[in-house]
Amino acid sequence: MGASSVLVGFTGSRGLPPRFAPLVAQVAAAVVASGRRPATGCARGSDLAVCQVAPGALVFKASTYTAAGLPVVAALVKRSTAMVRAVAASGAGALVFGFPVGPCPQGIAPSGSWRSGGTPSGTWSSLALAAGLGLPIVVFWCGGNAPRLPRWPAGVWRVASVAGVATKAWRWHPAAVQAKLF
Repeated sequence: MGASSVLVGFTGSRGLPPRFAPLVAQVAAAVVASGRRPATGCARGSDLAVCQVAPGALVFKASTYTAAGLPVVAALVKRSTAMVRAVAASGAGALVFGFPVGPCPQGIAPSGSWRSGGTPSGTWSSLALAAGLGLPIVVFWCGGNAPRLPRWPAGVWRVASVAGVATKAWRWHPAAVQAKLF
């Protein structure tokens, strides 16, 4: 599979503070410059920021599922699950960027299936699904000064850098990956 067919997922809040839209756009532009294709949802916030800078982004639409008769919440879950699974199937170099504005709700952790948690969060659920499917995930904290990353079992968060982006990010390192490093 060529680089142009490799997908990079974007997930983030519909309520993304406007000051973070340029960060999302900068990351999306870096993905396009790398020859990979952004994949995102159909909402305002981070999804819209991706689409504005990457008109060729693959956009997953909840309306695809509401038209099939699913309630809105179920359609949003199906849309996000489809996006993450498409990224996972796209090959080497695929990953998911997250732009959360709040902490990860209890009950959401890496898994090969969707986890909504005590308080639903599409952003954290998408990231947990991606991690559960073995995708690298990188988080840019957009919820205030101090990042509130989840304490998921069997791994650690480490500061990461993203080419062409000056803002600090965190990458999830599952325990299995850590063991291979030592």
